[in-house]
Amino acid sequence: MGHQRQRGDQGWRHRKKTEPAGVPEAGRAAIRETAAAAAGKARAEPAVGTAADAAVNKARDAPAAGTAAGRAEHRVPAELAEAPAGATDAIGDGTVKVYRNRSIDFLFLCGRDLEMNLPVLSLRLEEKAIRRLERDPRADRFVEAVLEEAGQAMSVGVRYRGNHNRNYPKRSYDILSAGRIRHFNAEYNDPSMIRNALSFRFMNRIGVPAPRTRFCLLKVNGGPPGVYVELEAVDRDFFRERGMDVAMLAYAENDDAHLGLFYAGTRKRKASLFEGYRLVIGGEGERRRWESFIFLLNLLDGPNLETYLLRHLDVERYLRWLAGAVLTGNEDAFDHNYAVYRDAAGGKYAFVPWDYEGSWGRDCFGAKTPADAVRVTGYNRLTARLMGFSSFRRRYWELLAHILDEHFREEILVPVIREMLEEILPDLRRTDGNRRPVSSAPWELRVMARYIRARRKYVLDEIGRLS
Repeated sequence: MGHQRQRGDQGWRHRKKTEPAGVPEAGRAAIRETAAAAAGKARAEPAVGTAADAAVNKARDAPAAGTAAGRAEHRVPAELAEAPAGATDAIGDGTVKVYRNRSIDFLFLCGRDLEMNLPVLSLRLEEKAIRRLERDPRADRFVEAVLEEAGQAMSVGVRYRGNHNRNYPKRSYDILSAGRIRHFNAEYNDPSMIRNALSFRFMNRIGVPAPRTRFCLLKVNGGPPGVYVELEAVDRDFFRERGMDVAMLAYAENDDAHLGLFYAGTRKRKASLFEGYRLVIGGEGERRRWESFIFLLNLLDGPNLETYLLRHLDVERYLRWLAGAVLTGNEDAFDHNYAVYRDAAGGKYAFVPWDYEGSWGRDCFGAKTPADAVRVTGYNRLTARLMGFSSFRRRYWELLAHILDEHFREEILVPVIREMLEEILPDLRRTDGNRRPVSSAPWELRVMARYIRARRKYVLDEIGRLS
């Protein structure tokens, strides 16, 4: 896990134009009513585009309030200065209080001084340890360091983490402490810094086990603190804390983990069907078992394949994971940036999400993405085979419609986004090191709200078209 697809990689853009498996006449009636009702609800929602939007546009280009120029020149826009503190932006049903509290939402415009409230961690490395890290930033070895947290100091191991982001000015870290790895993401390309945390909270909400997250301040060798997202490790403890035990766990680390027989973007046969994965729990027998699953997934057909999938795959959990990846719009979720595990009790495979920095309307480099960038069935061989059966298709459309109605709505998600932004903004405005100015973070509320609305419409339209 942790690999992000480069924009020039084969098979990234052209796949979006490939249509998923069609749906035969049989079984259409069973889901048409659900899809139509959900689509009707979405069409009844008013369009985004308000005076508040215009005010945000007008304010965006002004200097950041954390600077002297910002303090001198920034003013609350006239449209909002004249509005009551409870003014709303007409997104969703018009009741979402985007500008409920101007002193928070326009923190950078107004230059309010609020108390820093995130937990602070301090990492100390000797010069020789830093040289070892810098000599090979992609090395997976740990170097010795000291971590201070909550008034206590402990010896730890530290290494850089991620793929392309290992060379960014603000590094992400793995910290090995008490036998368990803690992941600290710099979120360098995400202007909001909350997309990973928001995605995993959403996944947990829809019934998909996902890492817990927390925001914190991390100081390295006494330097200025940076806002980080700490991600829970997906390991044996991850499952034990959720009342589960696993016989196998593997990380999908590059886009050869698409569950096909060939290397990504080629017609060249893989030397091993375990290409793209790193085994974390389980021995050689579990490795061969997963390779056999991929082989038979591609070999079998008809009733034999359907029976095999029901016996070896937790179809319900997989479809929920698929729905979450599709709705959040993570283009890298389907052929890497996931963990696959085999439940020890039931013996079936299921997936855990990982690395969702590129989601909610932006890709992993921070560029905006259209609402239809990820097709409604995602991209991998397992999903393609599942969608060949009417029973699995029907269940997937039902799950999508339910999640859209119960969880993927502006009036539900925007308050969560607000809460996360308000948690980090007082500390974020006192830090630097990210790709974009910290003053851009509050405007991501609108970017994500617009994405949610447009994504709902696209997915509902696709459900109606394909069913």
